[in-house]
Amino acid sequence: MRLIKVDKKSKYANDIKNIYLSSFPECERIGFEELINCKFPNSTVLGVFDKQTLIGFTFVSLFGKFAYIVYLAIDKNQRNKGFGTMVLTELSNFYSNYTQVLCVEKPLSKGDLQTRRIGFYKRNGFNLANFEFDFDGQNYYSMYKGSFNEQEFKNFLLVCFPACSNFKTITIM
Repeated sequence: MRLIKVDKKSKYANDIKNIYLSSFPECERIGFEELINCKFPNSTVLGVFDKQTLIGFTFVSLFGKFAYIVYLAIDKNQRNKGFGTMVLTELSNFYSNYTQVLCVEKPLSKGDLQTRRIGFYKRNGFNLANFEFDFDGQNYYSMYKGSFNEQEFKNFLLVCFPACSNFKTITIM
């Protein structure tokens, strides 16, 4: 498995778009053109390849001490083969000088997809931050790997996503 930088001129851009659109609900997506053109400062789209086959992608944005994993998706036909764990390991190695952070939807019930997703990230070394927030009508938790400063991360969120609001302390699951 390897990660390769991809841009709008890449022959894989359309395949990444298909994975993106099928992996994230519309309410959680930014425009694909913004994503593939890396309109966010210090951002990169990385294609995930198994040998020569594109199997997924990740979108990472750097800000201060943080490497924010905005999106990570494995093609639905390639899931449950350990690729997600491999990608997180590679990202951890590549961004070892940064605190890796990501956001996940707040679970609605025990055992739901959001709860399983949090479990996946915990198994891969991420910790749940002790706050939640709202963005675009959805509640999110933050997770991190490395040295974490809550206020610095909140500042990052507000710079990149000014519509974030309603920060509340949570009880760690």
